[in-house]
Amino acid sequence: MKTKPFWLLLFCVAVPSMVNTGIIFHFVPILAQSGVERTEAAFILSIMAMVSFPITFLAGFIVERVKVNYVLGLTFLGQIGIMAMLVYTNSFWAAVLFGVARGIVGGFEMICLGIVWPNYFGRATIGSIRGISSTVMVIGSAFGPLPFAMAFDHFGSYQEILYIMMLFPLIGMAFAFISQKPVKNTTKTKEQVIEVKEKRNLNLLHFRLRFF
Repeated sequence: MKTKPFWLLLFCVAVPSMVNTGIIFHFVPILAQSGVERTEAAFILSIMAMVSFPITFLAGFIVERVKVNYVLGLTFLGQIGIMAMLVYTNSFWAAVLFGVARGIVGGFEMICLGIVWPNYFGRATIGSIRGISSTVMVIGSAFGPLPFAMAFDHFGSYQEILYIMMLFPLIGMAFAFISQKPVKNTTKTKEQVIEVKEKRNLNLLHFRLRFF
């Protein structure tokens, strides 16, 4: 918690929860404005899940070879792209294309957010870190649908709030790119090891002197 990357990544965790929950909660009325019916909107949601599942295998393969913060940053760029697609969706097939793109981005997003914590901070404190990040995700999910509802009541459309919400993935992309993996202070660790050895040798010397 004392490192800057922790707080930058915590924001990156909150953004998908807030944006995705807001879109999913209002997905049917968003597509209804484009002439897409309820049953078709439900089918688009199924497409997202079907595409996202196999993409996770590819995402895991890529994250093992590319720095996870770079992949996460590109994922946020994809998030901005699919939100723009949703704004300009005007038919069922355009909505299908959005569903496929959302599934691809969601697959990468899922893997990146799962790997970034142990990759950056190890497994020793992963429980407490996961607890904090899960709390932030729940808070983001809770507040996500609210601005969409307020914007629709004010503007009578979802286009304006989609443009506004693009700012959050944009900031998240910047934070992901600048959050470098923390470097352990090996000098301090070596000094501690030397100090322990010196104390051990001193105790051994005292023990031997007792018998002479």
